[in-house]
Amino acid sequence: MAWMMALKQAMLEANPGHHISASGGSHHGEEKDVYSEIEKPVFDPPKKQSEMKDGSGSGGFHSGGGYNDDDDDDEDEDIEEESDSSDDYDQPDEEWKRPPPTRRSLPLPPVPGEAPREDQDKKRGKIALPLPPPKPQAPHRDRHNLPDPQPARTPRVRPVPAEKPSRKLSEQDCLFDNSDREAAIQILKEKEALGTFLIRKSRQGDSKVLVVMTSEGVREYKIFAEAGQVTLDKKAFFPNVDELLQHFSKSTLPNRTQTLGRSYSSS
Repeated sequence: MAWMMALKQAMLEANPGHHISASGGSHHGEEKDVYSEIEKPVFDPPKKQSEMKDGSGSGGFHSGGGYNDDDDDDEDEDIEEESDSSDDYDQPDEEWKRPPPTRRSLPLPPVPGEAPREDQDKKRGKIALPLPPPKPQAPHRDRHNLPDPQPARTPRVRPVPAEKPSRKLSEQDCLFDNSDREAAIQILKEKEALGTFLIRKSRQGDSKVLVVMTSEGVREYKIFAEAGQVTLDKKAFFPNVDELLQHFSKSTLPNRTQTLGRSYSSS
C-alpha cells in the first residue's frame, strides 16, 4: 500500500487543487476510492472543434481534468494584445520585391573538333544565307517572243553598164572585120558589161550589123542604107555611122531600154 500512497501523492502534486475526498467508511472503502481515482485519466482527451464551438463541455482544466474556458479567453486576449499592426514596421521597397535581373550567359568557348557556331547556325537555318545574284534581264526580243530577223536577201547583181564614152564614137574603133556571128556574140559575152557593142560585116551583101550587150542578152541591129543615109528603125536617119552611134549613146535603142556604152576594143 505504500507505493499506492506514493503514487497518489504524486498525482495530487501534478494536479494541484484537486483533492480526493475519502469516504467516511471503513478502510476497505478508502481503498476503493483510491483505485477509482487511479483509474481516471490524468488528462481528459481533447474535445472536437464542433463541441468547442457549440459551447458544450468545459474548457481548460477542471476537477475532471478538462480545460477552462476562462483560461482560453485570457490567452486570446493576450494574443490580441501582442498582435501588432503592419504600420509598426518599415515597409520593404517595391523594387526590393522585384526579382533580380538575369544576367545573359556568355557563349562557351568552342569545343575542339566542333564546327564554328556560325556554320552550325547556317545548317540550322538561323543565319540568312546570301541570295543568289539576279538573272540577267532577257533581251527585249526574247521577252516578247519575237521571231529572229530574217537575213536580207541579196538582190542579183546585174552586170555594170559600160561607162558612157567621153569622146565621139567611131566606126573604126568598134569594127569587127569578120562576118562570123557566133564569134562576135562570144566576144560580147566575155566582156559582160552592158552597152558594150561592136559592128561586124553582114553575111549577105555589103551591109553591116550593130551587135549590143543588153540586159536581155546580146541583140543585133541591121544598119540600113537609104538615100545616102543610115538608119536602124527607118524612123531616125543619120548621115553616117558615126553620127548614128553618137545618137544612140544618149538615147535608147529601138524597142530597148539600153543605150550604147564602150566599144569592145576599148573596154
